[in-house]
Amino acid sequence: MVISFLFLFTSIIGFVTLILMINSYRSNPFCNFFLVLIIGIVTFRFFIHGSYNLEFQTLLKPDRGVFSVFYLIIAPSSYLYYKYLVSQKNNYNLLDLKHLIFIVLLFIINRNETLKNSFIFYFGPITNLFFIGIFVFFYLIKNYKLLSKKIWFKKNIISNKDHFKLIKNWTIHFYIINLLCGILLLISIFAEYTIGIIPTGKSMASVLLMFWLVIFFKILLSPEILYGLPILNKTLLKLLLQKFRILNLP
Repeated sequence: MVISFLFLFTSIIGFVTLILMINSYRSNPFCNFFLVLIIGIVTFRFFIHGSYNLEFQTLLKPDRGVFSVFYLIIAPSSYLYYKYLVSQKNNYNLLDLKHLIFIVLLFIINRNETLKNSFIFYFGPITNLFFIGIFVFFYLIKNYKLLSKKIWFKKNIISNKDHFKLIKNWTIHFYIINLLCGILLLISIFAEYTIGIIPTGKSMASVLLMFWLVIFFKILLSPEILYGLPILNKTLLKLLLQKFRILNLP
């Protein structure tokens, strides 16, 4: 029951974060389609679990089994978020759809009984853990290489240093959460296979929810991330000018 409330509470915080970020989507350099996608998927999933288990709704059932594979889209989405954050471009490339190929193939393999009984699953259902582990760590390593080269260890900074420092701190926080969530997912799936239940990756949900609450509150309590530092500075400047004008009225 406590976990269900935590699911619902986290989803509410996630929806608030999502709405605020979408409102500043066009002007916020910290926000792009892939961050919205990640937060949207995570928040909606948490909401389904919390609301269903607490019997607030019975229409949408929590995902189980093979359909959980599609939530792996968060891994390549995190890479694409960092990629477009670094380049500061919003012109997305259709070739980015190639990142979905593995997820679709894994889903097809697990849905097809013939393939499930083939040499691919020589070690049994736990083979999925091997596939998912490679997939998750592939993107964690890819993210690290991108961020370390383009942001974390970059010395020659031409643009706004304060803005660059902010991006650096934010990506470090977000990457650490990505890393912890990835490791936790694999541990959860392994534990579920071990005890013989349908794998969902949520056997350690309470810790996972705490990680996402950290991210949501980090965004909500940081106006410079929620709106973007350049936009925030302009807004504050406008407010100061308005206040100055009011104070100097006869």
